[in-house]
Amino acid sequence: MRVVAAVIKEDDRIFATSRGYGEYKGWWEFPGGKIEDGETLEQALIREIREELTVEISVGDLIKTVEYDYPSFHLSMVPVLAQIIKGNYHLDPFEEYTLFLFCGRRGDRIKALLWEGTGFLLLYKRFENGSLSWPRNPNEVAGISKHEFRLLLQGLNPIRPKVRSLTPQAML
Repeated sequence: MRVVAAVIKEDDRIFATSRGYGEYKGWWEFPGGKIEDGETLEQALIREIREELTVEISVGDLIKTVEYDYPSFHLSMVPVLAQIIKGNYHLDPFEEYTLFLFCGRRGDRIKALLWEGTGFLLLYKRFENGSLSWPRNPNEVAGISKHEFRLLLQGLNPIRPKVRSLTPQAML
């Protein structure tokens, strides 16, 4: 099977999606898919990303092709560097283990919503000291890692950290 995959890099993060179906459901992968007859790599990648993520991309350089033998098929994956140029990530709230985070207007509370397959888990946390800088429009939406989520629950902001200078007197 020959597929093309988008390696979308944003700042120091690389975008990956969790498979939502099939034998490898829950495994992480780069978004992309099969190359249809008559399609170029670029056309296939643009089509697949538009279908999967509802965003438009610009296609960059090809990375070395990966060949791998699964028990039931041979995979030939062509990873390609890509950049999101238009649109917002489309996430399905009913896709298992997709986490949505919301922040109150004052930035001192977060709410998390997670579909576990049998029901929603709702988490509410209020920070006693401090507040978060949070995306204020759909263009600022970002993915975070499990580690970044843990930091967030500890009251640290991994998304837009605020750096402040302290003098020895200020610490006393």
